[in-house]
Amino acid sequence: MLEAPPLLLAAFSLGLVLLVLLLCHSYSGFLLICWNEFVLQPLYNLFMGDTKEQRILRHVLQHAVAGDPQSVLEAIDTYCLQKEWAMNVGDRKGQILDAVVREQRPSVLLELGAYCGYSAVRMARLLEPGARLLTIELNPDYAAITQQMLDFAGLQDRVTVVAGPSQDIIPQLKKKYDVDMLDMVFLDHWKDRYLPDTLLLEPLTLLLGQPQSGDQGGCLIPRSVACYGRGQCCWLTTSSAQEHQNSWHMCATAAALSAHTSPRTWSTRQQWMASRRLSTWAWMAQHSLDHPPCSRLPCQAWL
Repeated sequence: MLEAPPLLLAAFSLGLVLLVLLLCHSYSGFLLICWNEFVLQPLYNLFMGDTKEQRILRHVLQHAVAGDPQSVLEAIDTYCLQKEWAMNVGDRKGQILDAVVREQRPSVLLELGAYCGYSAVRMARLLEPGARLLTIELNPDYAAITQQMLDFAGLQDRVTVVAGPSQDIIPQLKKKYDVDMLDMVFLDHWKDRYLPDTLLLEPLTLLLGQPQSGDQGGCLIPRSVACYGRGQCCWLTTSSAQEHQNSWHMCATAAALSAHTSPRTWSTRQQWMASRRLSTWAWMAQHSLDHPPCSRLPCQAWL
């Protein structure tokens, strides 16, 4: 009987060690992100005297060609690959975004979340003459960098950068920014704002393609919805106003590009955010197939 407690303690200790090892393995990406974002990155910024976003802009100004959007994208990709990771779409996922823009040929495009302007440059360079992009960025420093990036790329006439909370700016789109309808919306800001902002867009009838109109419909593209960055991109929906049923069809071009995209091309941070913070939105998006919260949105996409 005297040997039982030590044996139980040993078994408990072993189980605890195994649990810790399992958690470390499962959350290694998260632990790495915490170490990098809250320890290494602030120290590096303090040592350098600037921010990562400012360093990205400086690299573009030094190595890209003014007026050449493609060279701007390549400079950002090179810096983020060789120097510091940044939360851009990146070239692989960017090719899917390119395919959607080419297929949709939007006249008015809205981006929520600009960061350093990578995706804004990427989409704006493909817009047809007369088309325009509005990008909303909460962080004023990021918005300023985005504007400089667009100016350098020669796309300032196609893009309007708006700094502020999306929930405050979306209701002003019609009156203040002369937006009657949106052909395409790219959601790439705070993930817990995806559904609320989508619901803000619907009652304003800002998205094209209401069921009775018979047109192709607008395109809603939330980034990082599916866990671990798996792009289930560009699913077009058609809705029946009477039955509230959705049918889903995959865009061939985007599907072909998605098939060649590694499921782990996203950063560890985005993978963790997708798997931990976005699971609720992913469930809600899937749930909306039967109970669509936005029945007038004829096109939704995951990137």
